[in-house]
Amino acid sequence: MVVVVATGGTETTVDVNGVPYKVHTFTGSGTLDVTVAGNVNYLIVGGGGGGSAGSNGGSGGGAGGYLCDLTTLTTGSKTVTVGGGGNGGTGNAGSKGSDSSFNGLTAYGGGNGTIGDNGASGGSGAGAPASSTSYAGGAGTSGQGNSGGNNNTGNPYPAGGGGGSSASGSNGSGSQSGAGGNGTTPSRSGIPANTYSAGGGGGGTVQGSAGGSGGSSNIGGAGGSGTGSGSNATENRGSGGGGGGNNSQTLSGGNGSSGIVIISYVTEVGEISYVPLKTMTMTLNAPTTSNTNNTLFGNVTLGGISVSGATVRLIDTTNGTYIDDKTTDSSGDYEFTGLDVAITYAIMIEYEDGGTKYSGIGYWGLVSGRV
Repeated sequence: MVVVVATGGTETTVDVNGVPYKVHTFTGSGTLDVTVAGNVNYLIVGGGGGGSAGSNGGSGGGAGGYLCDLTTLTTGSKTVTVGGGGNGGTGNAGSKGSDSSFNGLTAYGGGNGTIGDNGASGGSGAGAPASSTSYAGGAGTSGQGNSGGNNNTGNPYPAGGGGGSSASGSNGSGSQSGAGGNGTTPSRSGIPANTYSAGGGGGGTVQGSAGGSGGSSNIGGAGGSGTGSGSNATENRGSGGGGGGNNSQTLSGGNGSSGIVIISYVTEVGEISYVPLKTMTMTLNAPTTSNTNNTLFGNVTLGGISVSGATVRLIDTTNGTYIDDKTTDSSGDYEFTGLDVAITYAIMIEYEDGGTKYSGIGYWGLVSGRV
């Protein structure tokens, strides 16, 4: 089977249910050089917006846009752009987060917190600032994020929280400024299971509203009290900064955090600690395009002799999901039914003979071919 070959970023190899994945992590802009084309998982997160602070409680910054899926790479150098987080405002509005991009895909920067205006739009929108005038949270980008929360015009004038990739920012209510919207934990194989793109909390006011919490347990920055500055968002999570309080013009909103780009794909078995196949072999039938109810079958041999009792494990490489185990019969044969050829499956084989353990891996599906 032909697998993707590429270099760039911080390179690691991880094991997902027995399947090896190569991972390229970019915390700053760079280049991915692809020498063998194919399909890869990706995470692209824009920079988070900065929170505001001013004569009234500031609003939480919006999270950077969140994109996570499968894309096809051609050979050549691919530019990777990682967007920076927006700065928190000192006595004024914050700044918008910057866009992140890869392979023709762009995750937009988060909206910045404002003073005396509606929250700014972005990947996710910023919250509305504290005020006796009604302001709306900024809009998020469809498919990337959500809107910020609205303020509340009743004393003590709580501000809105910034939007996150999984939820809108909360509205200010009662004496509580809105919390930032929660972010998202990726489910693509090889992408670290951290939480990204959380909104910043709304700032408090001296009239008595409390600062809102940052989204996803303060991955987004928490809002400051009426006499405190907003907190910065967690770095490289593309999250919004917290809104600052309004006690003086010296208070600041929290900084939004820079985004990130991560690429992962199934790699050669030799790049992770498996026993080489040596004299152990496995055959696979060719997939067909007839329907999604295909059968995978084959035979396992050791030293040219069919092996009974070998374990054959099937994994969906799209998300690392374990599908099923089969044990080879007396003829060394195995079979899996009901498979979708649009998915690339990994087939792991394990066998012990005379105290020596043998293992190996093959791949099956129309997207990337077969062993």
